[in-house]
Amino acid sequence: MMKKELWQIQIDAETYSVTVNYRKRRSMGLRYNPESKDFTCNVPVYIKKDEIFDFVKKNAKKLVERGKARIAPNPVEGDFVYLFGEKCEIPSFSAWKEEKREA
Repeated sequence: MMKKELWQIQIDAETYSVTVNYRKRRSMGLRYNPESKDFTCNVPVYIKKDEIFDFVKKNAKKLVERGKARIAPNPVEGDFVYLFGEKCEIPSFSAWKEEKREA
């Protein structure tokens, strides 16, 4: 039988829910879902709650930052290249006009 617990943690003034699943396994795992802003932590049955909390607190901030970076749009207006030692920006293909793209 799998045991579940629901926790709340606070990172940078935001509250996130954590679902802790106790399973028959050897190591701890933590996943973050940026759309629903919640964590899922799979842990072995024999691990103490203090160790689980430290593990979640240690890794949660990194996962939140990665999730925000993945969702945020990455505006690409051009490519930077070095010509004769000078850095220049060349417009990307999407910035060209329709006539130029087809030619």
